[in-house]
Amino acid sequence: MTENVCCKNKYLFIIPRMGNGGAERVMATLANELSSGNNEVLILSLTTNESFYDLNDNVEIIGAGYEVSRNNKVIRSINMLVNGIKSLFYIRRTIKEWNPNTVI
Repeated sequence: MTENVCCKNKYLFIIPRMGNGGAERVMATLANELSSGNNEVLILSLTTNESFYDLNDNVEIIGAGYEVSRNNKVIRSINMLVNGIKSLFYIRRTIKEWNPNTVI
């Protein structure tokens, strides 16, 4: 008889920020549920590592620290373009280093 060994799944959630919106609430709920089992959960926020919604202690959240200037439309557009490109590299590096089973 073979022994049923459960492997730990790794879930990576990517979101612009963990503010007080509906998508953020759903992500926090899903992350909390998945982390209650034998899973590792990481939330990658493109802004800060803070969440408006409560997260379980075993849900890790990291922030890339990208911010967009709100003063001038031209500067804001340039910031968005530069941060968008930097975000792609940051996300790619995080996926390679953390090696998740699932990315959402």
